Amino acid sequence: MFSLLPLVPEEGNIVEVSQDLKTWEQITYMSGLKIQIPIGKKVRYLRFRSFPQQITEIEGFSSGNKMDRTKWRASNLFAHPRNKKALKAWKKSLVLDEVPEGSYLCVAINGRHGVDGAYAAARIDGKAVGAPDRAPSMYSNPWEYFNSRRDQNYTYYIPVNEEYIGKTIEVYVFGYDKDNLDLEPELWITAYPYPWEKKKLVLERKD
Repeated sequence: MFSLLPLVPEEGNIVEVSQDLKTWEQITYMSGLKIQIPIGKKVRYLRFRSFPQQITEIEGFSSGNKMDRTKWRASNLFAHPRNKKALKAWKKSLVLDEVPEGSYLCVAINGRHGVDGAYAAARIDGKAVGAPDRAPSMYSNPWEYFNSRRDQNYTYYIPVNEEYIGKTIEVYVFGYDKDNLDLEPELWITAYPYPWEKKKLVLERKD
């Protein structure tokens, strides 16, 4: 069971749960000052159809005991798929021969794409991989406030590691705004912190 303290406009609402991000099951819950969502099965992902206006806290309980939230992750960056239909897509394939520690792909979406009008994702060795972070130019997007309402020049970040060396990486950009599809996506790779390495070169003279 998940317990939330939000403000929501509807009396009744729906969340969806999944194990693999492909198959989703609907669960109906009643709104109020405190929401309780009975799940009754193992799940890995939970998403809202209509996101609460404000969330004070999210808790999970199993057999009446409060669950450890240390490794839980949450995002308010992406709209529900039913509200977004891709109208245009861009694709770039690559194979990396080295991956320094802390590396990630930067998918720069140059141009005006509309507010939340372009998303990026990847398929690595046949497995779908999302972009867990993004940033608009010169603006912030703190969790405690609304998403930045920027309509251009978003950059998405997709972490990569050594296990991806030699594997096919397909990076996609999807455009959703019919009035802003003239985009020029670019793909970069970088690392943070910078992977400086010290190497010692010894020159020996042979007579």
